[in-house]
Amino acid sequence: MPGIGEVTARKLLEEFHTLENVLKNAERVGNERVRQALLEHKEQAMLSYELVSLETIPLKDPLVRCELGEPDWLQIRKVFEELEFQSILKELGLASTAAPKPAQKVDCQIVLDERSLEELCTRLGNAPEISLDLETTSQDDMKAEIVGIAIALEPHEGYYIPVGHEGLGIPRQLKLATVLGKLQPLLENDHARIIGQNLKYDSKVLIRAGVNPGKISFDSMLAGYLLDPESRKDLNELAIRYLGHGMKSFSDLGREKMSEVPIEEAAEYAVADAEAVIRLKEEMLPKLKELQLEKLFYEVELPLIPVLVSMELKGILVDRDVLREQGKELEVLLDQLKREIFQLAGEEFNPNSPKQVASILFEKLKLPIIRKTKTGPSTDAFVLEQLAASHPLPEKLLVHRELEKLLNTYVRRLPEHINPETGRIHTSFNQSVTSTGRLSSSEPNLQNIPIRSQLGGQIREGFIAPRGRVLIGADYSQIELRIMAHIAEDQGLIEAFERDEDIHSRTAATIFGVPLEKVNAQQRDIAKRINFGLAYGMSSFGLAQWAKIPRKDADQFVKSYFESFPGVKTYMERIVKQASEQGYVETLLGRRRYFGKLDSRSEREAINMPIQGSAADLMKLAMLRLHEQVQSGKIKADMLLQIHDELIFEVDKDRAEGSAQIIKETMEGVMELAVPLRVDVKLGKNWGEI
Repeated sequence: MPGIGEVTARKLLEEFHTLENVLKNAERVGNERVRQALLEHKEQAMLSYELVSLETIPLKDPLVRCELGEPDWLQIRKVFEELEFQSILKELGLASTAAPKPAQKVDCQIVLDERSLEELCTRLGNAPEISLDLETTSQDDMKAEIVGIAIALEPHEGYYIPVGHEGLGIPRQLKLATVLGKLQPLLENDHARIIGQNLKYDSKVLIRAGVNPGKISFDSMLAGYLLDPESRKDLNELAIRYLGHGMKSFSDLGREKMSEVPIEEAAEYAVADAEAVIRLKEEMLPKLKELQLEKLFYEVELPLIPVLVSMELKGILVDRDVLREQGKELEVLLDQLKREIFQLAGEEFNPNSPKQVASILFEKLKLPIIRKTKTGPSTDAFVLEQLAASHPLPEKLLVHRELEKLLNTYVRRLPEHINPETGRIHTSFNQSVTSTGRLSSSEPNLQNIPIRSQLGGQIREGFIAPRGRVLIGADYSQIELRIMAHIAEDQGLIEAFERDEDIHSRTAATIFGVPLEKVNAQQRDIAKRINFGLAYGMSSFGLAQWAKIPRKDADQFVKSYFESFPGVKTYMERIVKQASEQGYVETLLGRRRYFGKLDSRSEREAINMPIQGSAADLMKLAMLRLHEQVQSGKIKADMLLQIHDELIFEVDKDRAEGSAQIIKETMEGVMELAVPLRVDVKLGKNWGEI
C-alpha cells in the first residue's frame, strides 16, 4: 500500500494477524500517516491481495492426462512459422523452405612437416579466398599467442597447422616462425581475400606476430550483425540460424587451455569453424543483397576492420601518477561526503546498500515512495532526483554514487589495463554490439567516463600525449540534430543551421516567443532538452520530470515546438507508422533495426534509430576517409579513439595545426546533408584539455 513500508506492514500484521483485520481496525492505528494510508487505499490493498492469492480449481480429468506426450509437430511448425522462429525451426528440423543440413564431418588434414606446408601454400597461392581461424592462448588479442592456424578453402575440408600444443604424446610441430614465414607472402598479397568470423581479433594477433593480412572479403559476425543487429552473432548461433546445425564450443573440448587440447581434437574443432564460414557466406550474401545491405557491408563495415585494428594496436598513453593523485583526491571527497550523509541521516549506514538507503529515506525520514521493485521501494537515480526536491540527502547520495563509480570503475581500474610493454591502454572497439550501428568500447569502456562533470574531465587528464606530441580532438557539433533536420526536412531547423545559429537558443526563442538575444540560460536548457529529447522520442512527461516544471508547461513547450518545427512531428509520425507496418526502420545508408509490436518504449527507439544510426554511419565513413589520409601520408597523425561524436588523434607538435585542419575538412565533407556539418577541433597535451 502506498505509504506503508515493509517494517510498518510487519508490525501491523503482528498486532492484527491478517490484512482483513488490519483494515477493519484502521481507526485504532496510532500513527496518523499510516492510519490515513489504510483508509485511503483499502480497495487497492484488497485487489492486490486477490491478485497474489492462489485459486484452487478442481481437475475434471485425472492427472495421467497431464503426462508429457508426443508434440503436434504440424501445429508447432505452423505457430513457429507465424512467429518467424526460423532458427528454432531449423534446429528442430521443421523448416519448410530449406530443410536443415546435417553437420557433415569435415575432412581435416594436419600439417606437421615442411613438405605438407609447402603443398598447402601451393593451394593457397591459387585460392580465390582463404577462410582463416586462429587458435590462441587468450581471448585478449593484445596478449594472445598463436597455438594453431586453421585454414579452409572448400566446403567440408580444411587444414590445421599446430604450432603451440603442449603435453605428453604431442607430436613434433613446426615452429611458428617457419609457418608464418611461408604464409606471410600469401596472406599479405594484394590478391588474397580472407574470410572468417570476427577477423578483427585474428588480424590483431597476426599483426603482433609480424603478418599484416590482406583484404578481408567476408566476416560472418558482421554479416549476421547487419542482417539482425539484436541477435547473437557467435558462430554457433549463426550456424544454427543459417546452416541448420550448431558448432562445437571450446568448453566441449574439456580443457582450460587450447595448448592442452590434443592436436587431433583441436584440428577437428578449429577446421570446422573455418569451414563453416565458407558455407555461411553462401547463405548470408544473398540475404544481404535481398535487404540491400551489400553496400553497407562492403563499403563501410568490412573496410572499418583494419581501421579499428590500427587504432586498438596504437592505444593511448596513460599517466599513472595523474590517476594515483586523482584517486587520493576522490577518497578525501568521499570521506567528507559520507560524514555529511550520516549527519543528514542522523546515523551511519552503508550508502551502497539499496535496502539500508530505502530504510533511511522512507521509514526514518518518511519521504514518499516514488516507485517499487520486487524487493521493495526503488532508490535508483530517477527516484533520488525526484526526492532531492524534498530533502538534501538524496542529492548527496547521487553525488556519492558518481564519486564511487569514478573511483572504482576508472581511477582504480584503469591502471590495470595499461599494457606493460607499451605503457598505453588498448581499448577494444566493438563493431557488432549496439542496435543502432554505433561503436562501443570495452576492456576498458572509455565511452562511459562522464563528459560534462568536472571529475570526468580530471580523469581524462590522465590520458596524455608523449613528449614532443599533442592530442587532437575533432568533435562533430550537434550531429544528431543536424541529421534530424535533414531527415525531417524541417525548414525552420534547416535555416537555423544554415545561418550557423545556436540551435538551442533558436529553439528557445521560438517556443518561448522571445527575441533570440533575450533567451536566458534556463530557457536555453529547456530547449536543449527538447531538441535532444525529441530525437530520442521523449514525451512531455519526461520533459516535466527532467526540467522540474509543471506537466502543463511541458505540454505547452512541446506543442509550441511542433508548431514551430512541423517537419519533426511529421517525421515522428511517419517513422512510427513505418516501423509498425514494415517491422523495421532504416538509416540514411540503409542500416536496419527490426521491431515487433510497438509499445511506448519501442516507439521511442524507432524514432531515434534513423537519427542515431545515421550519425553512427557518418562517423564510420569519416573514420574510413581519415584512415585513407593517414595511410597516404596526407595526415601525419595516428587515430587513437572514437568516443561518441569525437575522434582523438596523436600528432607531432610541429604538424598539429596542419593535420587538424585536414581532419576538420575531411570530417565536414564526408556526407552531403541538407544542413552543413560542423566539426570543432582542439589541441592539447591531454584528453582533458581537448
